[in-house]
Amino acid sequence: MYSDALKPYRKPGSIRNEIDNLLHGLFGGPIHTGPLAGEWLPPADLIETIDKIVITAELPGLNANDIELNINGNLLTIKGEKKRLKEEKEENHYFGDRFYGSFRRTFQLSADVNEDKAAAIFNKGVLKISLPKVATAKSKKIKINIH
Repeated sequence: MYSDALKPYRKPGSIRNEIDNLLHGLFGGPIHTGPLAGEWLPPADLIETIDKIVITAELPGLNANDIELNINGNLLTIKGEKKRLKEEKEENHYFGDRFYGSFRRTFQLSADVNEDKAAAIFNKGVLKISLPKVATAKSKKIKINIH
């Protein structure tokens, strides 16, 4: 059985996103891009329908003003920073695997979108971005008359 990162029918994205997706599939959950990098990658889904592209990302512990969205051509970038709250200096601190620091996640869009009608909702730590596709020229059949 293939993991999502290895399915042969998936459309490729940026190299970084492909590597991130592969690591995410192998290890599950957000991935540190390096032990000293201070970056983390929020898990996300990208769904394409006939008329729109919807991206949903999990960003627990953030507020809407901590997140920046940018569309540049066919790339959508979500970036922000999850700040560590006051660090407790306890002598009985045993475990910690929560992610903090800056993040940047870029998605290559497979279709042109109407940027003016893009919408984003942030509720309970989940960001949902809806990007309506640009209406494409419809093909028209032309009847050829033979004399």
